Amino acid sequence: MTHVIELSQIQAAQQAIAKQLIATPLLHSGILSRELGICVYLKLENLQPTRSFKVRAALYTLSSLSPAERQRGVVTASTGNHGQATAYVAQQLGMPAYIVVPANINAERQALIARWGAQVIAEGAHFEASCVVADRIAAETGALHLRDGADPHIMIGAATLGLDMIEAQPDLDTVIIPVGGGNLIAGVASAIKAVSPHTRVIGVQSESAPAVHHSWHAKACLTDRCETFAEGIATTGAGPLALEAMLDLVDDMWLVSDEEMKREIPTLLNHLATLAEGAGAAGVAACRHYREQLANQRVGLLISGGNLRMQDLQEILNHHT
Repeated sequence: MTHVIELSQIQAAQQAIAKQLIATPLLHSGILSRELGICVYLKLENLQPTRSFKVRAALYTLSSLSPAERQRGVVTASTGNHGQATAYVAQQLGMPAYIVVPANINAERQALIARWGAQVIAEGAHFEASCVVADRIAAETGALHLRDGADPHIMIGAATLGLDMIEAQPDLDTVIIPVGGGNLIAGVASAIKAVSPHTRVIGVQSESAPAVHHSWHAKACLTDRCETFAEGIATTGAGPLALEAMLDLVDDMWLVSDEEMKREIPTLLNHLATLAEGAGAAGVAACRHYREQLANQRVGLLISGGNLRMQDLQEILNHHT
């Protein structure tokens, strides 16, 4: 079995994170359970300070830095949740933070990052170009370049929520995780399989951004289109390290449509008074789409984030309620 990260590392990260963050609940939804014929538990990471699980990884990574490293600061490229998380944790630790976003990112996204005190630099035609800018800033300032998807601390920090889930509900039959580049599900699967090998771990992607789904089934790194509205799972490919872990630890990969995710956003608002972004609703969409395969199981779903623009929420409510 592939051990990209070890259980002892995840447990140490869990203890460190618990000192700074509240334990988000794993809630049983009686309404969804009756509706789907599945015993549904929802891990509400949209209740984190930046409304996303990303804060776990940023906190674990940056809190491990020395005083001298903290003084030099942190720089990262992001289109949303990772940038917010990095900015928030840097503010808590008194660190300078430089968040590079693509030049075409909307003003609302920039404001969400800037409110945590970070310097937001809108430069680069796309995410990869913004990463090059972040490299330049790191070289100029000496700041740590925190690369989402390339730093093993990111995977370890994300893995802690998998450990939280299985400790809160040890008899889960299946856990469904939204998949972007793969660090999240690789970390979660590492934690869950170490503690509860019988629990199935299933990833879900959008049909409009299916690269990691195709890579897992082909057992090779593939690229594909990325046209989904769900920014948290918008990716053109998997990270090689993450894919290695996924091939060994993940039991299946599923696809849902953007429309299915959009339909579940009002469902979660109505049933649980909780706001999920597209990626956060992906697990519920998968549960409904594949409910015959999950019948009578105890299923844990990750509401990975709740950062949805009010304009987008209004459009979804207008068309799906």
